[in-house]
Amino acid sequence: MINVLRNWGKTVVMWNMALDPTGGPTVQHGCGNCRGIVTIDTSTTPATVSRNVEYYALGHLAKFVETGAYRIDSNSFGSGSIEDVAFKNPDGSIAVLVYNSATTPSDFSLNWKSKTVSYTLPAGAVATLKWAGYTGNTFDVTAGPGSRTIAPGGSTAFEVGVDHYGSNHAPVTLQVHGLPAGADGGLERIPFTTEWVLSINSEPNLTSGAYPITILGTQGAVDQTSTVQLKVGEPEVPFGGTPWTLPGQSRQRISTTAATTSAISTWIHRTQAVIAIEPPHRLGSNQPVISAEGPMLGTPRKASGYGTR
Repeated sequence: MINVLRNWGKTVVMWNMALDPTGGPTVQHGCGNCRGIVTIDTSTTPATVSRNVEYYALGHLAKFVETGAYRIDSNSFGSGSIEDVAFKNPDGSIAVLVYNSATTPSDFSLNWKSKTVSYTLPAGAVATLKWAGYTGNTFDVTAGPGSRTIAPGGSTAFEVGVDHYGSNHAPVTLQVHGLPAGADGGLERIPFTTEWVLSINSEPNLTSGAYPITILGTQGAVDQTSTVQLKVGEPEVPFGGTPWTLPGQSRQRISTTAATTSAISTWIHRTQAVIAIEPPHRLGSNQPVISAEGPMLGTPRKASGYGTR
């Protein structure tokens, strides 16, 4: 379940609601090792019902993650350690499903907005931690990813989400602050959503450096902000070496323009931003720390509910 939901899955489906102790009934050449959410044994009187691990795993999600929730960023430590997935519910509450896939008990800490809780999870155990998160009639602004890198003259984009909590759904006005000289940007709303795209274009003379870009949201007298970082690399230098001669081919020089090298560099930087994995932070020597709140990953996907099929 965790891997599906961490990789853009919107729904978790369990194919078998109830099976007998032999994993049946099945069709010819069907599944020989299937297991239902529950197992019904009719050889006893009355029949006995056993709840399997799928029953409890599904229960963790169905009970604490509400329909319409967004998955939010959280670091996970992978197979053989602490695995997790975090959600922000429509009422503003935060739920984090944590699974210890190690063969021994594991200690971990969960950090959210400068608050920390520590927990010991037995081997193979699952726990869901839920807290109020955002309360009252309010909203928040979330921008991501945390940083983008471009070359002078390049362009990039950030995604901006506006989430409302409570009954006040009045419009939120967005402004962009911190763009350096030589760069301009604009917000464009994605139709039929509460999401925006911040597109940034730069000039060839843009100075290299790291620039914090703040998106300010205003609703009446309430302001909320989210900050991302625009990193500008060094200006590109056209290739000035001697071209190689390929065996059996005529010798030709391939020239590139500033526009093509900028486009190639922008593609490389975007690729690196997508596949870059930030190393997990740790407390002490071996204690994993899960950061349960961060920028939304890509275009936020709503959870459409959890059920069986």
